[in-house]
Amino acid sequence: MSSSKKLDDIRKHFRKRLFQRYGITISKEDYRNISKLIKDGKSLCLPRQRHLVHINGQEVVVVYDESRDSLITALPLWSANKFLGREGGVVCQVL
Repeated sequence: MSSSKKLDDIRKHFRKRLFQRYGITISKEDYRNISKLIKDGKSLCLPRQRHLVHINGQEVVVVYDESRDSLITALPLWSANKFLGREGGVVCQVL
């Protein structure tokens, strides 16, 4: 599989999971903007390549691979709760 095909598959996977888990669809430009936010340090960095970003005013947990400069997947928000000091969906810490 060529590297460009692999990157296309990764991007498709990200968009699919983003819609599946958050009901959000994004354009190619949105994808680039989210990647840029992460590269510029404007996201909340979590363990294991995870980042908390805001997309259309909604908190979203994404996995970003620096070596590929790609958003890999969107994880459920609850996957970041223990790192954010949240329990049962209640915010205990202001971001």
